[in-house]
Amino acid sequence: MANVIHRLKRRVRRHEETTTPIWRGVYERFEDVPRSGEGFSSVHAAEAAERLLRETESEPMPPEAALDHQVLALAVRLSGARPAHVADFGGGVGQSFAAVRRMVDVPLRYCVIDLPPVIEHARRLWPNGELEFAHDLDSLPFAPDVLFAKGLMQYWPDYGATFRELLQRRIPWIVLEKVPLLSGRQYVTEQVDVYGTGVPYWFVDLNVLLSIAEECGYRLLLQRRLEREYDQSNFPRDLRSERAASLLFERRS
Repeated sequence: MANVIHRLKRRVRRHEETTTPIWRGVYERFEDVPRSGEGFSSVHAAEAAERLLRETESEPMPPEAALDHQVLALAVRLSGARPAHVADFGGGVGQSFAAVRRMVDVPLRYCVIDLPPVIEHARRLWPNGELEFAHDLDSLPFAPDVLFAKGLMQYWPDYGATFRELLQRRIPWIVLEKVPLLSGRQYVTEQVDVYGTGVPYWFVDLNVLLSIAEECGYRLLLQRRLEREYDQSNFPRDLRSERAASLLFERRS
């Protein structure tokens, strides 16, 4: 019964989250978008990530958590590494680690890259050293087999340049999760629900990513749309993404 109630609560919350638009405005440049508050640097970001961690650790694992990490689990297996070295770019307090370690039978060495306040909070949640932490890609303690970035690309000021920098590191497998994709167009908007603040948010052009991947010697191995639908009824139809995507890139050489 407890599990049934838990699933119902999550379903109600997802409905509430997706029936109210969370973006407003259309801008060409990242710097033109209004900003307010601390955004992901807020202490509330770490607290929200911890709540998600606890939900992910519950039995059974929530279906949405499993869905969000299927492609990561696939990349870990495809890497063939034992242990598989995973860098989680923007990994919060380790909620994705909590999910994927239940989904693969491969030993993991896992490092979360995030902002200092989030890492400080996360260290208290993993006192036995299961996780490693870094403040940026240059301070990683190992060479990754897989790089995972969930719900992150849309917040990069120049997503194309940052994506290129990632690929130039020659990591064999790159997983981009929860990417708001369009094809042949892009724009920036204001996301208004980030812990009571507003932050710039890209809707990403898939063609830009494919062009950069080709130049850097990668190919798109897998693309899928996630089930969760977002309300973009306040945008013209040709600017709506509505369902975020998972992308798995493989280094060709």
